[in-house]
Amino acid sequence: MLLLNLYQESRIKKVAGVLAGYQQQLSQPDNKGVNTQIEEVLAGSKRLETLLASKVNWGRFYTLLNGVTPKNVKVNAVALTQEGAVKIDGQAESLPALAQAIVAWRDGAVGKPTPLSNLTLASNGYAVVDGKRVVSFSVTGQADLSKLK
Repeated sequence: MLLLNLYQESRIKKVAGVLAGYQQQLSQPDNKGVNTQIEEVLAGSKRLETLLASKVNWGRFYTLLNGVTPKNVKVNAVALTQEGAVKIDGQAESLPALAQAIVAWRDGAVGKPTPLSNLTLASNGYAVVDGKRVVSFSVTGQADLSKLK
């Protein structure tokens, strides 16, 4: 039994040494580009896996969002997690227009349901776009994923 343990220990040390050699090779400057590409592929793969696992009907989501978004509000980016947390970044003509959008996204409109709830204005500020002052914003909240399948 003692010989078997000694043998296993020596095998583990040998394999650990081989792995350490490979790790050292991968950490060399020549391999940094390859390592960066591998990391990007793995990160992209995880994002794609998350997106596919969410099983969100994106066409339905954008149709519902567009149906209640006021015309004077522009949505620049939407992020939706697998758990349904949502973040919307965009621009509005004014603070009242932004308030109108938040209420519309939260409550919907007659005949136009919304999948969003618990909306919070995370940040806002003024920006100049094409020489015109607009309100930039970020809104966070929750999306009912069952309405998006």
